[in-house]
Amino acid sequence: IAEKGIYMREVHEAQVVKWIRKMLMMSQTRSMPLMRLQHLRNVLFLPPDFKSRIIHAYPQYFRVTTVRGALTLELVEWDESLAVTYREQRLRDNALELDELMGDTNPHAFPMSFPTGFHLRKNVREYYETFQKLPFQSPYEICRTIHGTMEAEKRNLAIVHEILSMYVEKRAQIAQIAVFRKDFKLMSSLRGLIERHQGIFYTSYKEDLFTVFLKEAYSGMRLIDRSPLLDFRDRFIRL
Repeated sequence: IAEKGIYMREVHEAQVVKWIRKMLMMSQTRSMPLMRLQHLRNVLFLPPDFKSRIIHAYPQYFRVTTVRGALTLELVEWDESLAVTYREQRLRDNALELDELMGDTNPHAFPMSFPTGFHLRKNVREYYETFQKLPFQSPYEICRTIHGTMEAEKRNLAIVHEILSMYVEKRAQIAQIAVFRKDFKLMSSLRGLIERHQGIFYTSYKEDLFTVFLKEAYSGMRLIDRSPLLDFRDRFIRL
């Protein structure tokens, strides 16, 4: 298990570096306070020494500066190959997916699913059809939408979708998304946004914790692409 642990650490470190680079690329300033990443420790399985070792081990990717008295992590170089969303990658891997809601092929749509026998009211269905047809603005682009518009809502949805896709378990408490509101120019009513799109997200509210799951990443409550890190963690706990 020790050798396996070393291998997993090396593989995961490369993934952590990629995740952090993508987070910085989504930021409107291509930077964020270093302390902000503390909120990702549980969802990205960041190692305890990620700030003292990993960040400084990759000067080709990261630069630490001081902004208004706070340590800030800056992106050194943009990488176009990383500016591909989870949704776009799935479209490339599977060709164009069938949009079940609209019954046609729509590259701007998000995968949606509802329980068997669930029927949408006409006005809700019409809203979703209009929403899904709107052009898709990548979360890696500089914000060019106006808050309060349907276009801005779709951009916000794309960011939440991308954030969840990077988290190891494809789920998070809403606070672990909202912490990036200023960096990504997210709307203030994130919970309302998520609850309006129950076809894309599954939500759970227990013990005052609002948790969001990326629906397409699950089959029932089983994570489809389960990270080896989760198996290693479970094995370690059992030992």
